Amino acid sequence: MKIMLIIPPSSMKQRYGEYEAVGSLYLPLGLAYIGAIGKAANHQLKVIDSEILQYSYDDIRREVIEFSPDLIGMQTFTSTIDYCYQIAEIVKTANQKIKVVLGGSHATTHPQEVIGNPDVDFVVVGEGELVFNNLLKTIDEESDCSRVNGLVWKNNGTITTNKKQDFIKNLDEVPFPARELFPMTRYHSSAQLRGRRTLHLVTARGCPFRCSFCSSFLSSGRTLRHHSAERVIQEVKVLVYEYKADGIQFYDEVFTVNRERVLAICDLLQKKNLKVPWSCFTRVDQVDRELLRRMKEAGCYQIFYGVETGIPRLLELLKKDIDIEQIKECFKLTKEAGIEIHASLMLGLPTETVEESYQTFNFIINLDPDYVQWEKYNPAPRTELYNLALKSGKFITTDRTKFDGWSSLVYVPAGREALEIIKTEKRFYRKFYLRPALICRYFSSIIRLPFRKQIKLLRAGIRKFFN
Repeated sequence: MKIMLIIPPSSMKQRYGEYEAVGSLYLPLGLAYIGAIGKAANHQLKVIDSEILQYSYDDIRREVIEFSPDLIGMQTFTSTIDYCYQIAEIVKTANQKIKVVLGGSHATTHPQEVIGNPDVDFVVVGEGELVFNNLLKTIDEESDCSRVNGLVWKNNGTITTNKKQDFIKNLDEVPFPARELFPMTRYHSSAQLRGRRTLHLVTARGCPFRCSFCSSFLSSGRTLRHHSAERVIQEVKVLVYEYKADGIQFYDEVFTVNRERVLAICDLLQKKNLKVPWSCFTRVDQVDRELLRRMKEAGCYQIFYGVETGIPRLLELLKKDIDIEQIKECFKLTKEAGIEIHASLMLGLPTETVEESYQTFNFIINLDPDYVQWEKYNPAPRTELYNLALKSGKFITTDRTKFDGWSSLVYVPAGREALEIIKTEKRFYRKFYLRPALICRYFSSIIRLPFRKQIKLLRAGIRKFFN
């Protein structure tokens, strides 16, 4: 079978707005895993990453006609779903016999909407590898799709929802992402990350925490499943030796949940002489002094912490299960270990007042992390916080391409105005990043970055100053 995987047209400007100069453009790992499943079954694969190639819809139409695939696959997000529908229409116009399969987060949370599109044949719900593999077998054998767990499909015009597919228990059985199908030299990390070519990998799935704003559990569950330390090192070697990565980002949602595994990874990085700088994401309650020391020794230079807010009331609303003192202690220990801190906060949460936004800003200023980002709150359907968000605020646009949390504001809590939130965000960035002490610190650390990243950061800073 000939299979084409497509990433819809987009741009850094659309994704990051005025922060495009410092944003990342990573390989879409979800599709890379699907590509690996197709290759393992000896199908002919072609990937069209329209974002990285800057392809138009006409370019996609030309590629579809030239390759003449039997099946098209796309990964969906709320901000890209309408682009995916456009491509599905192009595909069906070119050849009605081509099967269109959509998966990913939006397809998982809105399967009935997605399968209701006249140009979509199949929807993969949840973790995609097993579902996609079984679907390919079913199509090859021309057998009954009702046996494919995790599939929503059209059965002679009738929408059928199959039984849910169980999550993969042993992740080491999943093949490496098929990075070779993608234009790897064109992808890049965000500007503050070290390395000319920082590449990323995911070493675990599932999140055991109960944050009320997060929808990731719908796609990967609440039970933590992870690759063994040995399997992680194998993939790091691929990135370093085959793709010449001089920086690694562990893209797990909470990298340090399994403390012993992280220690084992650190040991192996040193034993295998993999002296590559790396960063990761985790929670403030999932590190300790000894763990941070070992991570630093093994090459960790930056940790991204999801702080979200400095208001105890809002932390409870978000069900973060952390407190202010834990945040302070975590930042203190991370600094003592010599690891940079990248803090993430949300702005415009349901019931959040202007005063609370400023209290959070003062809180984070006093903690003095190296980097801060404010994400505009974007209510995620089927999360616990979603219904409260609708009761105590409103969406200000129906344009789903803006639902990315970065470049556009889509939700405003009751008692606040859109313009005020936008101005508050700009004011916070300006006040945080234009502090003389922080600027001096940057000058001493920026020399560790590649020259092109230095220029990107300086350009972004100048643009922010004049804005």
